[in-house]
Amino acid sequence: GLWDVGILKFDSAGNQLVFATYIGGLESEAPQSLVEDQEGNLIILGSTSSENFPVTDGVLQPGFSGGSPMPGNASPVEGVPYNNGSDLFIAKLSADGRQLLASTYLGGSDNDGIIPAGRPLTKNYGDQFRSDVTFDKDNNILIASHTASTDFPVSNGFQMAFGGGTHDGIVCKISSDLRQIEWASYVGGAGMDALFSIKTDDEGIVYAAGGTNSINFPVSVKAFKDQKPLPSDIDGIIVKISANGTALLSAT
Repeated sequence: GLWDVGILKFDSAGNQLVFATYIGGLESEAPQSLVEDQEGNLIILGSTSSENFPVTDGVLQPGFSGGSPMPGNASPVEGVPYNNGSDLFIAKLSADGRQLLASTYLGGSDNDGIIPAGRPLTKNYGDQFRSDVTFDKDNNILIASHTASTDFPVSNGFQMAFGGGTHDGIVCKISSDLRQIEWASYVGGAGMDALFSIKTDDEGIVYAAGGTNSINFPVSVKAFKDQKPLPSDIDGIIVKISANGTALLSAT
């Protein structure tokens, strides 16, 4: 294809290449985040424009949903076209790099995991491709990202409707085998919102951070900062979400 993900593992001294592999289809892919789970497997989160990205049997979304084509100078970064639009992908690679244990698309009918160049939230290098993945004590997979899809597969979340504007942040909890969404929620207001980072504590409480220019972002009462940003400004955001995804506990 045009661009593939390349995954490389080195020894702790950085002297020896333990393994290296491609992951990709006939169009563009970009990796965004990776983490090693408690069993040593590698979980990779990224974006793809390939209709034949290597998915495995029985996963939550085996088919590509696509989006708006972003060829040439409309692409997030010049030279990385997304000709079919974009979905997120989540891939789980065995510890030795030899087996794709599970792999799925995740997205709606518009672009997911991509912020086009020149938008208000692309303030730093790589922001167009910035998302994050982690896992909880039960090896469930948690992701923070962003979407332009009004039909993103939200489920059991505290915000079930797209907030408006061009993008909303998204937070999802997915089973370790990538077969089902435990919960997924939009996070956003009427402007442009995106989440770039995620962590969870021992009780399963989820913390995510990102950016917004929404004047109605759902900040909580007595938040650290509850003033609305000016329409031309970007504010950082931090949200705290219940372990079951049904409640936004606090946000600033």
